[in-house]
Amino acid sequence: QANRWIRNKELVHKLKVVKMTDANFLRTLEACIRTGIPVLMEDVGEVLDPALEPILLKQTFIQVCGFVLI
Repeated sequence: QANRWIRNKELVHKLKVVKMTDANFLRTLEACIRTGIPVLMEDVGEVLDPALEPILLKQTFIQVCGFVLI
């Protein structure tokens, strides 16, 4: 039910739905973060991919040229 509600709520914002088992879920996630598109991750198990840690902890670094890196 919650999944369906989120999908309907974010439909106008071009919600991207990804699964941890997708071959390119990290690339999709990165593209969505860069462009500000909301992401719904489905079928997430008990253990998350370590690559998600900087995103979940909101670790950002600002370079001299003004870019923000996660």
